[in-house]
Amino acid sequence: MWKTIEAKPNYEVNELGQVRNKKTGRVLKQSKRKDGYCQVMLGRKTTPLYIHRLVAETFISNPKNMSQVDHINGDKSDNRLENLRWSNATLNYLAYGYDNRIRNKWKPVRATNTVTGETILFKSRNDTAKYFKCNKSQIDYGRIYKKGNKKHWYFELVKDIV
Repeated sequence: MWKTIEAKPNYEVNELGQVRNKKTGRVLKQSKRKDGYCQVMLGRKTTPLYIHRLVAETFISNPKNMSQVDHINGDKSDNRLENLRWSNATLNYLAYGYDNRIRNKWKPVRATNTVTGETILFKSRNDTAKYFKCNKSQIDYGRIYKKGNKKHWYFELVKDIV
């Protein structure tokens, strides 16, 4: 069901997070930001608007006057009505959980000793750096080290492990 966007009466939004021009009926193209949020331009000389806010402001009542929109499943590009709810900064942070947000940023690292063949799997670059007593910026992927704590070690990013 399409509903008119109150702040932009020439445009409509539906429960799936699609936005269209009322005059032409054309569904507008959305762009995805680097942080994962989807946005759309409504008019030529406007700033981009977040899809999740348009859907929430149009379809979800906000009796407690909360300031943020939470993606229930944590997927910032999933702007379906059923995945959105009003929230505040604290609830939004706690709803999906600190551990889940951090875990999504962890990138497993495999360290292999080229002399002994020993392999160690680390859950992140930080953990690898702690083990080898160095800064995480000193862990370069695809390089065999020739001196120091990392002598004869080869590091690679592991994409198939969650």
